[in-house]
Amino acid sequence: MPCGFCLNNVTLPEKVLAGVLECFEDKALHLAKGATQRTTLITGGFTLAVEYRKQMPRCEKCEAKFPVADIALGTDSDISCVQCGDRASTSPVPRWLRRHVSSARQYYSSEPQTPTEVVATGHNDPTPVVMTCPQCAGTLRVTEASERIMRCEYCTSDVFLPDAIWRCLHPVKVLQEWFIRFDGPTQKQREQDRERQQQRDHEAANQRAAQLEQNRFQKRTLQAIKLKPRAWFAALAMWAGLCTLLRWQLSVATSLDTILPMSIINAIASAGTLAIVLALALALALVTSIWWTSAPIHKTSGYDSDWQIFVTWFWVPFTVGFPVIGAVIGLVRAVILWRGKFSSATITTNNTSTRSYEALEFKHGEGRPAALLFLALALPGQLCFILLIAPHHAVPILIAYAPWLF
Repeated sequence: MPCGFCLNNVTLPEKVLAGVLECFEDKALHLAKGATQRTTLITGGFTLAVEYRKQMPRCEKCEAKFPVADIALGTDSDISCVQCGDRASTSPVPRWLRRHVSSARQYYSSEPQTPTEVVATGHNDPTPVVMTCPQCAGTLRVTEASERIMRCEYCTSDVFLPDAIWRCLHPVKVLQEWFIRFDGPTQKQREQDRERQQQRDHEAANQRAAQLEQNRFQKRTLQAIKLKPRAWFAALAMWAGLCTLLRWQLSVATSLDTILPMSIINAIASAGTLAIVLALALALALVTSIWWTSAPIHKTSGYDSDWQIFVTWFWVPFTVGFPVIGAVIGLVRAVILWRGKFSSATITTNNTSTRSYEALEFKHGEGRPAALLFLALALPGQLCFILLIAPHHAVPILIAYAPWLF
């Protein structure tokens, strides 16, 4: 194509031409039919004045439309106007252009691929022009083959040919229309379709993951329901054991003549080996009860041992080891486990590992056996502990209320 300033023919690089057509690819979808648009594009170091419109390929002479419907995509040959017979050509878009503009399919030009025969007249070549050298006034013979800057054969000066002489020997070519047929989705549409497909795949993957997690949760829930009878038995057994121990402590306390702070402990210590066996049995029963009552919780939640310890095991020493305050802690924990609703939590272990847990609700009473166990630790368990450390304060009150306790 000719430069508008120096009049030299310039060949556009492939990337520049591809960038121009890429800009028009999306505009063609929203452009009104027959409406002419003019714009200036700056790309690849070139400033291009472009005029484009949306219309069918047509003859440059009579402006009759080419029978595009009868020309298959991929045709590479000359075509003729159906009215005036003027020759034109069509060819598929090059592959390098299709890589940049995927919807560009066919190219139409007003120039035929096979040059038209020209009758020899002897005057086909432009007539040479004679001018004088501005340096030495020597004669310069300028032909069509001459360069724009030519050297004088007399003074060896470089002479720049004026525009008038250059245009006489190199007539400016008349701009001709050429057409590109866009067919199929554009590059932008392909990207949008790809993004939508990725979004659908992501949603489908999330749905599959959610369904898989739901199936796992249902399976864990069924397993937890099967463990509930054993958990209820462990909680009730702990209730019975603590009540029996409390009643025995009361009988020992009432049989002593003088109630001293360590009288019950001394009485238990005097039992020797039997007392040690009973203490170990009580500790083992407590651990076993906690294990079995928390099993439905662990099975349903599917969370790791850190969350399991925080929900149940962590609160047992506080409930058993702190008088009054421990009872309050145990009662509060019993209410939480009975309701079966746990908010989201973040647990940090050893100041290095941090894990987050989502909110969870037990809808089948998986936490109620553990709630009953904490209730046992908070009431008869606390009374047993108080009798051990302060019998002189606890025994008179417990004896007074013994008929209602047992």
